[in-house]
Amino acid sequence: MAVREILMSTAASHSRTTSPLYLPWLRLCMAGVFLMIAIGGFTRLSGSGLSIVEWKPIVGTLPPLSHQAWQGEFSKYKASPEYQQVNFDISFRRFQFIYMVEYIHRLVGRLVGLLFFLPLAFFWIRGSLSTFQKRYFITLTFIGISQGFMGWYMVKSGLVDDPMVNPARLTAHLLIATLILTLFYHEVLRVCHHSKIKKHSQNHKRTSNLALIGFIASVCTLTYGGLVAGHKAGLIYNTFPLMDGSLIPTDQWIANKGLANLYQNPAIVQFIHRILAFITFGLGLMVARNNLKSKTAHSKSLFIGSLLLISALVMQLLLGILTLLHSVPLSLALAHQLLGIIVVMLFFRNLFFSRN
Repeated sequence: MAVREILMSTAASHSRTTSPLYLPWLRLCMAGVFLMIAIGGFTRLSGSGLSIVEWKPIVGTLPPLSHQAWQGEFSKYKASPEYQQVNFDISFRRFQFIYMVEYIHRLVGRLVGLLFFLPLAFFWIRGSLSTFQKRYFITLTFIGISQGFMGWYMVKSGLVDDPMVNPARLTAHLLIATLILTLFYHEVLRVCHHSKIKKHSQNHKRTSNLALIGFIASVCTLTYGGLVAGHKAGLIYNTFPLMDGSLIPTDQWIANKGLANLYQNPAIVQFIHRILAFITFGLGLMVARNNLKSKTAHSKSLFIGSLLLISALVMQLLLGILTLLHSVPLSLALAHQLLGIIVVMLFFRNLFFSRN
């Protein structure tokens, strides 16, 4: 089933599950995925992502349990480009720290997988799931599995010659995690606000279309945020609103790259991220304005969502500027990433209520 059909389908089945554990399970899965994103952000920002140079989905569940095992892992790391080019003077204790950060990231991923699969099997066996829900969670399962492969595919890119993960793969890893979170959130909203599709006015359709554009813009901004992180573009042009005295860094355009500048050139990537952030902010204000004038059955939910969206957008804009001006300190950068995810979720919340 296509992701778009899953996100917007409400006609396939509106029957609620009979299990009182269903909704808490969905929310727990959401919390687990959000925690994974947070740990992933800390892993990247602390320079821990390339510390484990192998992918062992089963036997890698346990960390090194002896000094000899730790020395073995350290020896493997010493053969990696990151050690040879960047961390050649790293201490054994420091290696243990970055190794455990990456280990915890992978371990939590496995635990979130169990948190999803075991209750799902329980609901499935008990017959608590509708046909729509079964298809929905089969799709989520495949997306979750693909996220595990994408995580290793991303790490693998930094274990060859250049000790830096491919920015496009890093961004894909972030977007798949966001998609998984959004799918869980969609089901939470569907269950909590069980409503039938109604015939909407032309004005309501315009509001719905604006909410969709805002959601797309927020995802695009998050995408370029991932590229900024992947290229470490936040460490250049640490001025605002101008980029070292210029509004547009045209002097940084590399002619032989052509359109590849749009995603491979750190200066252009940072510039586009800035522009998208302001476009998303403006669209958010427009969405909130329309929602506050809404007279639909979900007017209260739209009102609350609008206030949350405006608050999050203002905080995110200020946080982005501070992160840039202070050259991407870990605390600000991590908060900026997580709030970016929340902004996407709030846009999606508005989109859901504007279409139902």
